[in-house]
Amino acid sequence: TFGLLAPVAALIVLLTPFAYFVWFTGGPRAATPGMRVFDLKLARWDGGSPDYIQAAVRTALFTVTVPTTSLLILIVMVLNDRRRALHDILSGTVVVNDKAVMILS
Repeated sequence: TFGLLAPVAALIVLLTPFAYFVWFTGGPRAATPGMRVFDLKLARWDGGSPDYIQAAVRTALFTVTVPTTSLLILIVMVLNDRRRALHDILSGTVVVNDKAVMILS
């Protein structure tokens, strides 16, 4: 193919992780399989489940801010009392312990 499919393959490689996180963190389950193992869940700031648009915004903010700042942006979690990362603050989400949410509700 003389490399004609290289741009298509590159696009698939770049979009697969993005689609993975949006698919699993958006909607009613709001957790990737790894998050479910540790009883973690992504929630909106008001306690509901994030929709796919909000999950896409959070994933896009994560993929832009973390690599460009060489992980220094994660220091924000240490400096705020709720331990939320910048991408969580800007997208209006929070990662919570799923069992604690079940007990409180």
